[in-house]
Amino acid sequence: MRRTLTVGSVLLLALAAAAAPSVEHPGGFRDHGVAVPYSHPRGTVCTVDGEGRDVLLSWLMDHRGGYGLLWVDLATGAHEVLPLPFDPAGDSPFASLLSSRGRFYTHFGSHFVEFDPRTKAFTFDHETGRRSAMAFTEDDDGRIWMAAYPGSGVVSYDPDSGEFRQFGSVNTENWAQYPRELACDDAGWVYIGIGNTLCQVIALDPASGEAHAVLAPAERKPGLARVERDEDGCVYGRAGGAADDAWFELYQGQRRDLAARGERRLKPYAAGSQGLFWRPVAGGGRANSLDLIAKQLLWTDAAGTQQTVPLDYDTDGAHLMSVITGPDGRLTGGGMFPMRQWMYDPTTETMEDHWAFGQFNTVAAAENTVFYGGYPGGWLLEWDPREPITRTQVDQLANPHWLAGSEPTINRPHALLVTRDGMWTVLAGTPGYGHTGGGLLVWDRALGTSKLLTHEQLLPELSTLSLVQLPSTMILGGAGVNPGTGGEVRAEQGELYLFDPARGEIEWHAPVIPGARAYNALWAASNEAVYGFADLRTFFCFNPTTRELVWSRETGDLGPMAGGQGPLPFVEADDGTVYVLFTNRITRLDPATGELTPVAEPPVPISCGGAWTAGRLWFVSTSHLWSWAPEG
Repeated sequence: MRRTLTVGSVLLLALAAAAAPSVEHPGGFRDHGVAVPYSHPRGTVCTVDGEGRDVLLSWLMDHRGGYGLLWVDLATGAHEVLPLPFDPAGDSPFASLLSSRGRFYTHFGSHFVEFDPRTKAFTFDHETGRRSAMAFTEDDDGRIWMAAYPGSGVVSYDPDSGEFRQFGSVNTENWAQYPRELACDDAGWVYIGIGNTLCQVIALDPASGEAHAVLAPAERKPGLARVERDEDGCVYGRAGGAADDAWFELYQGQRRDLAARGERRLKPYAAGSQGLFWRPVAGGGRANSLDLIAKQLLWTDAAGTQQTVPLDYDTDGAHLMSVITGPDGRLTGGGMFPMRQWMYDPTTETMEDHWAFGQFNTVAAAENTVFYGGYPGGWLLEWDPREPITRTQVDQLANPHWLAGSEPTINRPHALLVTRDGMWTVLAGTPGYGHTGGGLLVWDRALGTSKLLTHEQLLPELSTLSLVQLPSTMILGGAGVNPGTGGEVRAEQGELYLFDPARGEIEWHAPVIPGARAYNALWAASNEAVYGFADLRTFFCFNPTTRELVWSRETGDLGPMAGGQGPLPFVEADDGTVYVLFTNRITRLDPATGELTPVAEPPVPISCGGAWTAGRLWFVSTSHLWSWAPEG
């Protein structure tokens, strides 16, 4: 259904399309440039430099990970991006802290770093073997503490002596842990709040290095345990953030249950997650916003006057999640951090991007409509390319229009399918943080209603990662053992299944390839042959009529299929030729035999695919849109 939007009654977000001339490469390849040409802040603070001048610091990330520290002199507007002293290896900050001494800390890419704005230099860098910090705090003696994903590894750093201690993993689980809360009492004990499959609080004695659990097994529940430091010197915790979760006091490793929390007088710290924004300006005033898309910093000075600082910074752009050909012939998809909707017109060679409701993991087109399935929340949007783009809001008319959400049943979409008859749109993926087993969101396009099916109603403990419609009306789904982020794997192998969207029921299912843990992509050649990938490197043929595996074989030198959270490695050309995308190869598929013939080696890795328009095959490499033209 086409919706008419009244311009002026909604916030228009359209940006002028920018020229994006392509760069030719050997072998028929073209680089069409960066689709989302911005970086994203991952922790921002105001502090002072060595001369007492007010400065703003912000960790920057693009598709490469955290690549630099933005330095801005608030008074003069002078700014630069300072390079990191280590290779981020694609990782970026998830937590940081501005200490009482005015030094800025973070830990990612297995490196703990200290930046001193008084010397404008990185003054400490230590490799840890841990992935990313999820929380920081400072104890009463000025030591810096950090807890890291995925094993709740804890480290401390004494900026006076330079002593760096690694306490190892303080809690053992069979799932990736998120130690998002960290606090120290005035006796020096350290307390870590952990999620997400089951919450836990760990008490660590820094003198002995011994740690013990605070919550009994019966007290643990899904979610994140909370800990917070009070001005009275104690730490207070609870098993979750709900209003009825009981508080307990923690001191010197001992727990005392409380009937009520009493007045909360939290000790302030300039610490937080990747969203940290410490706004107070030492010389008076406040930072209001850091907008890396508009490329400006807004702050209010001591006199109450708002100041605008234009910014210019180097970036290689945001990571792109997907690409398809829309009904108007333009390429479209989503970028993450920042979250943007982008489109490219191959006729005019122009690129444009717009504010996005979230991370567009999956994209599918039908008639005059494009559907987006996104994170966080497993929501489904519908975009009409013929109408102006407006800001999406839940349950309000917009373009893209919000149709339904499915959290926590689906949080990160991996597959999106529109049936050929246009009746159904089906969204699938992994569940919310700490959950196991994802479901299906089935949208009835005629009625404008949705039905959400949980994993218990489908395949218990499994999440659907791929969908394809057979020549009949049935849908073949591929499920994997993948839990939600920080969730527990509870199944041993994935399965294929046949699903009837009209009845909303599974008709058949089986673990077709013994031991395969995930069915990542599917493409239907006929009622007798569906080709697909399992565990990225096993290529197989399945007969949905007999419900039997025809064959499976490893991809060998071809390597893994081109991945992503919403992969589309099978690309059909206008003449019926089917191409299959691997990370470092483009192959041609013989639908009759399943033979894969390498036809091209791209000059860059293929992050995800794939689409066909204007006589070319289109794919994504990190932040860049690329295309390839077959010879002849």
